[in-house]
Amino acid sequence: MLTRRRVIGVLVSAPLACGQSLRPAKGAIIRTVLKDLAPEELADGATLFHEHMSLAPDFLPRWIQYSRPLGAPAPAQPRGVPSPQPGQRYFMEDLDLMAAELRAAKGEGVSCLVDGGHEDMGRNLSFLKQLSQQSGMPIVAGTGFYAQPFYQPEVLNGSEEELTAALVRLVRTQPVGAFGEIGSWDEITDIERKVFRAVGKAHVSTNLPIFTHTGIPGKSALEQLDILEKAGVKPNRIVIGHLGNLVDADVKVQKEICKRGAYVGLTARADRATRNRFPWL
Repeated sequence: MLTRRRVIGVLVSAPLACGQSLRPAKGAIIRTVLKDLAPEELADGATLFHEHMSLAPDFLPRWIQYSRPLGAPAPAQPRGVPSPQPGQRYFMEDLDLMAAELRAAKGEGVSCLVDGGHEDMGRNLSFLKQLSQQSGMPIVAGTGFYAQPFYQPEVLNGSEEELTAALVRLVRTQPVGAFGEIGSWDEITDIERKVFRAVGKAHVSTNLPIFTHTGIPGKSALEQLDILEKAGVKPNRIVIGHLGNLVDADVKVQKEICKRGAYVGLTARADRATRNRFPWL
């Protein structure tokens, strides 16, 4: 059975084995929540680019409620979703627990984590800073707007120009290092298209990379890439996410994204021991 350590080792060496050059541009930096790093400072380990280390306690129950089929009754308590019990701290607000998990990841070859949350998901930037300090794990914070079920009124009603300005302002005032995860919920909506265009324009002004959420089973992947490219984003600055959920023996969508020069994000299933400990994974 493959261990997490062996899998991470394969992932780190895969680009070299495939003959791909992933050398960063001269003068490139990685903006973590604590400080800017040179890419070579993280070269000895794997970077997990789409993680969640800080979410509101009600995020997962809301996510499952929004994901249920239309007309289906909402579960009173979604099975397997962790909720804080009376007198207990929510696990994503438990600094000691989360720091211990990150130290374990560091010991298994992870050199950096990218957090895909932002304000509309309940991400706490101050918590991420404390977590990075206590664990010694570099953390890159994402920013942006998640997907339409989670949009705040200012996103639903704001113009494309207003959203672009808001995103640029976030980048200039907060220690964030990526736009992500930026999502379409199921079939992409006109409001989500507006957000994608705003993110693309904000990228042109800031050069932050972008990673996306394509819903389950990964719909709208190619349209996401179309919108971002049309806004001026180069494909090699984009990861189209969750494409492990798009089941196709011919992997047509994944191949097309790669041919166009963008990256494919795949979701890995947790091993049995991890699922027993965290059954919602």
